Amino acid sequence: MDLNFRDDVSTFTGSNKVWEQNKDQFYDYAHQQTIGRSLTCQWVDDFSLEGNDDQYLILGEDHEKKYELSIYRVDLGKGSQNQSPFKKVFKESLGSEAHHARHQPGNPHVIAAIQESGNIIMIHSDYTNKYSDGQRNTIVTNGHTCEGYGLSWNPKNTNQLLTAAYDSKIFLWDVAESRTQLQKVQTFDDHTKEVEDVEWSPFHYNMFGSVSDDKTLKFFDTRSKKSCLIDIIAHSEEINSLSFNPFNSNILITGSSDNLASLWDLRNPKKRMHSFISHSKPVYKVCFNKKQENIFATSSDDKKIIFWDISKIGEEQIGRDSDIGPPEMIFTHTGHKKLIRDIYWYPYEKWAMVSVDDNYINQVWKVKPEILEYNPEIEFLQILEQF
Repeated sequence: MDLNFRDDVSTFTGSNKVWEQNKDQFYDYAHQQTIGRSLTCQWVDDFSLEGNDDQYLILGEDHEKKYELSIYRVDLGKGSQNQSPFKKVFKESLGSEAHHARHQPGNPHVIAAIQESGNIIMIHSDYTNKYSDGQRNTIVTNGHTCEGYGLSWNPKNTNQLLTAAYDSKIFLWDVAESRTQLQKVQTFDDHTKEVEDVEWSPFHYNMFGSVSDDKTLKFFDTRSKKSCLIDIIAHSEEINSLSFNPFNSNILITGSSDNLASLWDLRNPKKRMHSFISHSKPVYKVCFNKKQENIFATSSDDKKIIFWDISKIGEEQIGRDSDIGPPEMIFTHTGHKKLIRDIYWYPYEKWAMVSVDDNYINQVWKVKPEILEYNPEIEFLQILEQF
C-alpha cells in the first residue's frame, strides 16, 4: 500500500488514486461533485446554521464561458450514502467570471464578488429560505480596469468592502446605501505590480494587509495619511495570499510562488518568523483555522492541501519523520488532480474544508479527529491494525 506515515499518523500522502482507495480510513466524509470550473469557494457562516445537516456553499462557475455565481445546499447528514449531498439552490448569471466571492459577515444573504472584468457585483438573495420565491437584487459597479482576485469584508464594519486587482490598486467601498451601485471611498495605489490578495485585520476596524506580484507585504490604516504603515519585501517571488490569525492581532501568514508559506509578526515585520517548506510548486492560498489559533492550511499548484501546526515548529523528529516533512506539517490532502484554486475552513468543526480545483471538481471533506487529536501510545496502534 502506497501510504506514508509519520510516527503520529497525521500525514497521509501518495497519489490521487491511493487517496481514493483509502479515504474512508482517514476522513469522516469526503464528498465531491463535478461543476463548472470555480476559482472561489466559501462555506456560509451563519449562527442559524450551526448544528444543521444542511449547509451552504458559495461557488463561482464557468460553464464553457457561461458564467454564474452558484449556491449549493449540502446535506452533510448523508454520510457515506450513495446519494449526492449537493443541490444547487441559487444561481446568478454573470457577464464575466467570478474570481473571488464572499458573503457579508453576519449576513449570508449579501454576497460580493470581484469579476474577471474588474467589476464588483453584489447580490441580495434569501437563498437559505426553502420557501423563498427566489427574488433577488443585483448591483454591478464598474470597479477596476482589469481582472482581480482580492476581496475582503470588514468584520468590524460590515458596510466596508475592500477589493484589489491587477491594475495595482486597492479600493475601499461603502455598501451601506447601495441601491444601484457601490460607493468608492478610498483608493490605495502603493503597490507597483498586480495586487493578488487583501484582507482586513480581524481585530482593528481600520487596518488591513495586502500582497502583490511586487513581492511586498503591506499593512494599511485607513485613517493614516501615510501611504502604508508596513512595507517589506516578504518573498523572492509573487505573493498570492495572506491570512491573519483570528486569535492574535500581530500574527499573519503569506503564501508565495516561491513555494513557501511564511509566518510574520507585525511587531517586528522585517524579520520572518518561520518558513513552512513542503510544497513543490507555488502556494496559492493560505488560510488560518478560525477554531484553532495554531492551525492553518495551504493549497498549491502541486495539487496538495497541507495542514500546519505552528506549535510544532522546532520539535525534534525521530526516525523517518524528517523524510516526510517538517514537524509542523501535520496532514496532507491529495484528493485533487489539478491546481487547487481556493480553500475555506468549515466554520463549525475543526478539521473540515471545502476546496475547488482546475479539474472542475469541488470537494467537501473532514479529516477524522482521531487522526490529528490522539493518544500516541494507544491510537497509533489502533490505526495500524486497520492495515
